[in-house]
Amino acid sequence: MTFSIQTIRCILYRQTGIAPWRVNIFSDFRQDLALTDWQIEQVLDDIALVTGLTFPADTAQHLTDVFDLLIHVILRLPETYDAEFYYGPLPGQLEEKLRPANYAPTLVAFSAVHLN
Repeated sequence: MTFSIQTIRCILYRQTGIAPWRVNIFSDFRQDLALTDWQIEQVLDDIALVTGLTFPADTAQHLTDVFDLLIHVILRLPETYDAEFYYGPLPGQLEEKLRPANYAPTLVAFSAVHLN
């Protein structure tokens, strides 16, 4: 199972009864969806069951919106999961020439550069 906003929508619907169409990437848990910290913890427990991740006890207090949760989970997933889902499998001819240790996807950060 892949982890996406659809997964979060399903879990929120199951745990709190919030209709999936009310949940978007910018939905704030407390203001837009009226969730309590306890309800957010329940959502995190379900995510832990789906992904196998563990969350510190205070995670629910620090998460503000769906985007935060989505990024928090995706960045913590194992690289092999991310590599297959986000980048696709390597072509067979290339895979034969590379050792498995060489294939590690990375995130590239871009920032503004001032030339003056």
